[in-house]
Amino acid sequence: MTGEIALAYNPPDFSTPFGTDTIRLDNFASLEKIAPNPAFITPVSSKDGEYSVNLASINKTSIAFKYQAAGGPENAPILVSLASKIEPSQTSIIVSYSLSPSFRLATGRKSVTLSNVVLALSLEGARATSCLSKPVGTFSRDKNLIFWTLGDVTLAAGGAPTKLLARFVTEGEAKGGAIEARWEVASEGLGSGVGVSVKGENGGVVDSSDPFADEETSGGWKEVRGPRKLASGQYVAK
Repeated sequence: MTGEIALAYNPPDFSTPFGTDTIRLDNFASLEKIAPNPAFITPVSSKDGEYSVNLASINKTSIAFKYQAAGGPENAPILVSLASKIEPSQTSIIVSYSLSPSFRLATGRKSVTLSNVVLALSLEGARATSCLSKPVGTFSRDKNLIFWTLGDVTLAAGGAPTKLLARFVTEGEAKGGAIEARWEVASEGLGSGVGVSVKGENGGVVDSSDPFADEETSGGWKEVRGPRKLASGQYVAK
């Protein structure tokens, strides 16, 4: 799983120097690789996961980190499978998709809605001259594939798989097909679990769960909240 963290700074007073802030990456131990942006991020020596931020350099949203973290089935909401019937001059393929039983739904939720869903089915081993599909997709003869732009798709726990059908007319006998799924979803609690906290001005941490917490003794860090989006890279089934 690869990801990016972007930061922005909205100064309360434009008449004074912006200075620097110290931040830390929460769940830092889960990261396999981390690449800070050297233009405004400087690692704090001897403190893994802590960084100094030059605030004057992020008056607009800017990529601060790129990272790689361990991913698993719980991170992929969609499960895609294929069933093929291959004949000498045509190939019929059924694409089925549903909520992955391994996916970690947000607490109290029984479904998840994916946005900008695209499924692309490529034919392998033979050239396709035409393709009929249900529902109707977009056939590309040059790329030997058909794709469906599905928009928003809601996947529910225990729901029956949705099926897409494609029949390729081929020049010779194909070997099968491969499906690629792309999508994105915005929600808290998804993805790598990596977050950002900022150190308090007095070196203490604000405990957001306790409004009466003593900043000097509660750890000195306050969570920086922001939008999260989990987007697919490349999911392939054959």
